[in-house]
Amino acid sequence: MDNKSVREYDTDMSLEYDDKEMYKHFLDFYDDAMPELRSFGKVIQFKVCCNLSPHLRGNVYVSYATEREALKAYYALMGRYYGGRQIRGQFTKVPLWSKALCGLFLRKKCPKGGTCNFLHVFRNPTSEFVQADMDCEEHKRDESCSRSTISSKRLANSSGGDEKLLRLIRTLTLIYSCFTC
Repeated sequence: MDNKSVREYDTDMSLEYDDKEMYKHFLDFYDDAMPELRSFGKVIQFKVCCNLSPHLRGNVYVSYATEREALKAYYALMGRYYGGRQIRGQFTKVPLWSKALCGLFLRKKCPKGGTCNFLHVFRNPTSEFVQADMDCEEHKRDESCSRSTISSKRLANSSGGDEKLLRLIRTLTLIYSCFTC
């Protein structure tokens, strides 16, 4: 199968499942992934995209309480496999979840459906992250909350004790493209 056919097939995967089945798959993933993610530190935010766009579909956003915990998770999970797909991590800033999430999707009114470029996320099964969903005043005051990404190459070249890098990723979120919707 050529690449075009593979991409075409990939976008049709959501046609095989209805919303209830997809949410059940998400719950199974949540129950499977959370203990592993918690083994690296305190998880303060967890989001899984259910967008159909290839650049968002299946992205898993995990925020840790400290930079060291996020780095520990990054190094431990990078290159591993989940559900037959390789985990690829990167750090990205999500200063305000309210700006990243599709408000219309949350109200079940998004006209763009799964192709929307704002995040459509599964509802977490517990109220554990409700407080994190409310954008903290601390983040609103932070002048350096622009979106940025730290490359894997830069992380690999830094030593584990690089305090400057740790300060830089203080508010970053780890992304894994491993959940298949």
